[in-house]
Amino acid sequence: MTEFFGTKGIPDDPEYWDALAARVAGGARAGGFARLATTPAAWAAALLIMASAGLLVLALREREPASLGSEIGRALAPADYPGRDLAGAADAPQLGSLLFRPAADWHPK
Repeated sequence: MTEFFGTKGIPDDPEYWDALAARVAGGARAGGFARLATTPAAWAAALLIMASAGLLVLALREREPASLGSEIGRALAPADYPGRDLAGAADAPQLGSLLFRPAADWHPK
């Protein structure tokens, strides 16, 4: 029975490995990507793709960019009821009013 990963059929002499390296190098030289990257049509297509991506980014951008501090604050703000109210508003409610709210108000809005 032959082994599944058996290598007995591969000759281990320098001529075999040199010929294999020449075949791999020849295939790499004739590869499609290198030939495609050197054509003017490929450069024009890449330029159009990059220009359209840049225009898309500019079109989807907010008119007034938010400050980094407010973005970090929104990302780190707690999602539960008391934390959201305390961290979200500039005029946060008094802690006592949060503690003595009815149980129905403790559910997310």
